Amino acid sequence: MSVKDLEGRAALVTGSSRGLGAAIARKLAASGVSVAVHGLTSFESGQKVVQAIREVGGKSALFLADIADETAVKRLVDQVLETWHRLDILVCAAGLNCDVPVLKLDTPTWSHILRVNLEGTYLTCRIAAPALTASGDGTIVTLASATAFFGRENGAPYCAAGAGVVALTKCLARELAPAVRANVVVPGLIATAEAVSQLGLLDSGERGVHIAGVPLQRLGHPEEVAEVVAFLAGSRASFVTGQVWWVNGGAHMGPG
Repeated sequence: MSVKDLEGRAALVTGSSRGLGAAIARKLAASGVSVAVHGLTSFESGQKVVQAIREVGGKSALFLADIADETAVKRLVDQVLETWHRLDILVCAAGLNCDVPVLKLDTPTWSHILRVNLEGTYLTCRIAAPALTASGDGTIVTLASATAFFGRENGAPYCAAGAGVVALTKCLARELAPAVRANVVVPGLIATAEAVSQLGLLDSGERGVHIAGVPLQRLGHPEEVAEVVAFLAGSRASFVTGQVWWVNGGAHMGPG
């Protein structure tokens, strides 16, 4: 179903050549948004997302860039503006995971994760901000993990970067208002191809372990996260900024 309040806008969705980012790109395009699909080097997977959007009448183009490189981000935003002549929506969904204990974590790995996940988000938001402000109704939606709030074993840089993204987004909500709104979406356990493979979720026993703490007793779907992002990107959320939106089936509410 098309969301009419998004028609005619243009969006850049980082990390949208696969997974949650791809679902968000497809949802925005289905709502009438011209979508810049972004990846680091994954031309083939990114082009599949673009093709899927175009096949159903949507507008999309693929852009490859390293979001941890300031020059590359400037070029990326310039290319998006040259293509769509405007930028109204920025969704920051790009990021790397990490599974290394702190005592075995080397400094280059720590720095790389923070550089991509946190600094990359900062660079993209900062460089896109003038165009979003010029839109008059610009929107930033960042994605962060629940581990940004609770931590987890073997994921210190990933968790730290996520916490930084949450704080950064709240700062942007204050500094860029009233022209630009900024919110965070925190997905729970979502059935992306990557999560299913990494966590062995095709096995019913393993899946049961992971959803034991989810009141809705199932995995989330990428499209459910995309629906929330689309809501926040549009005028229906025009009085919503600086907020954290949890899409996790009720997990992390605490003991009932």
